[in-house]
Amino acid sequence: VGPPPPPRLVAGTRVFLRQMRMLSFLYSIYPVRKVTDRKSSHGATYYIRNVTIADRISESFAQEMSVALGYCAHMVVLASKYLGVVLRYRIVYQASKSMVVDDVQEPVKKVALYYKESHSRGMIHGGIGMMIVNVGQLLDACNLRPSEASGGSGTHLLHRLYVLQRQIMPE
Repeated sequence: VGPPPPPRLVAGTRVFLRQMRMLSFLYSIYPVRKVTDRKSSHGATYYIRNVTIADRISESFAQEMSVALGYCAHMVVLASKYLGVVLRYRIVYQASKSMVVDDVQEPVKKVALYYKESHSRGMIHGGIGMMIVNVGQLLDACNLRPSEASGGSGTHLLHRLYVLQRQIMPE
């Protein structure tokens, strides 16, 4: 038996069951798995649909990283809809060419979640940071404190998605 359901999800039994079913479907489409790795600086490597986000950006992993970030973007957009959480940063989902947008800043800041030679490497890290904030909001909605969600890899995006997935679908 898993942990008790997060309070935000218990608005009504039917609503709760529908949210859980939808999230279960979502996590079966985009499974995040943890592989213990002694060589990794975090002690583990996380994969979403068998692709990972490399710690360092390189052209050899650019396509794989873009695909993984596209999966993450789609997963976060759908989870926020199912939970009724308004995200701080708007996600423009376009598969492996997704973007994160800060509509509050003047001028509006658009950050690509994919690597392109014309983009600076810091730009993609900024986009990942914005996604981490969004996932943090989803974790808050499930009453998970950041200390519980930051385990071995700190602010790693896939780690946070893994924690969120385990809250809904315990192993």
